[in-house]
Amino acid sequence: MFSIDPCKKEGVCGPNAVCHCVNHVAECTCPDGFVGNPVPQQGCVRVPTGCSSSVECPSGHSCLNNLCTVPCVDNSQCAVGERCANSVCVKVCYGDSNCVPGEVCIEGTCQPGCGTDSDCKANEICIHNKCR
Repeated sequence: MFSIDPCKKEGVCGPNAVCHCVNHVAECTCPDGFVGNPVPQQGCVRVPTGCSSSVECPSGHSCLNNLCTVPCVDNSQCAVGERCANSVCVKVCYGDSNCVPGEVCIEGTCQPGCGTDSDCKANEICIHNKCR
């Protein structure tokens, strides 16, 4: 008798999570470059990584505005919860709480920046979503 791979079941892991079968049990993890809770109700989101050139970014990423980004032509190259905007994949958001620290929700996408002065260093203030 053979067993069925639990990773083949739909909805075992959350969006963007990776499933591995360990001793016939599904084990969900976030892939490199993603953080979050890989359970079906939550999932993993891409974390912005700083860079000064594309060689510092993971394979398939480009350095744009000092952040590693995923180039795209349409939404098919982007992760779940992202969309292709201005030729890069960006996270979709409904408020700042949908973004990771260091990002704010502007016009429905997570972008690097601040929402209030408390998001900035002690000697900076937040002006137009940028610490200055």
